[in-house]
Amino acid sequence: MSLRRAWLACLLAAGTPLASAGPAAERYVLKSFPADGQGSRLEETVSADYVFDPSGVTYSSRMVSERRVEEVVIRTDPEARLIEARRRVLDAQGREASSETISVKGEVAQVRRLVKGRTRSSTIPLKPGMEPAADASLLLLLRREALSAGLRKRYFMIDFSGRSVTVTAAGLGIETLDVPAGRFDCARIEVTVDVPILKPRITYWLSATSPHFLVQHHGKRGPFTRTFTTVLVGN
Repeated sequence: MSLRRAWLACLLAAGTPLASAGPAAERYVLKSFPADGQGSRLEETVSADYVFDPSGVTYSSRMVSERRVEEVVIRTDPEARLIEARRRVLDAQGREASSETISVKGEVAQVRRLVKGRTRSSTIPLKPGMEPAADASLLLLLRREALSAGLRKRYFMIDFSGRSVTVTAAGLGIETLDVPAGRFDCARIEVTVDVPILKPRITYWLSATSPHFLVQHHGKRGPFTRTFTTVLVGN
């Protein structure tokens, strides 16, 4: 299960509508690299933009490596509830390799994938009592909740591949991190993917004070992938 691109958002404290206050737009720049220090061709530069309006939040990111470019656009309502997520992947020559769309409609999510000229569609029933999330929209939800130590919450993740899984997020307290963008007091949140035996974990460090932006991220992008670390470079 991939949770990649769970990067940034500009959210307010728990229970506060995201679009009701705060800046109209924000931008962040991050670097992502294999945690083992191997594979320089896998290093990525990520730019992430957030636009706030009365109807919700639009997140857009562009991730660039030697091998490919990945573009993601996510739309949520003012409470960070997922409306739609879109992803487009370009190869090293700038040709479109794939595109996917996830749309939440009522009690289901519809996934449409276009890969190598072939279109595939699927419908995924949502889990009652769990908010759905896709890609970076999980982080928007985490920031909205501003999980403190001891608090836990479950979410229903939908991947661009058409797969789905539940995850459990837990607040682990405050830590101080040094990253290229500076030193930050951060709320540490650990997300466990609820799959048998493996149960991969992804850790987020969000700024302890509003707007709770992403400072660092560490974890696998799938059960059998390398572990990546992502750090804030600037804005």
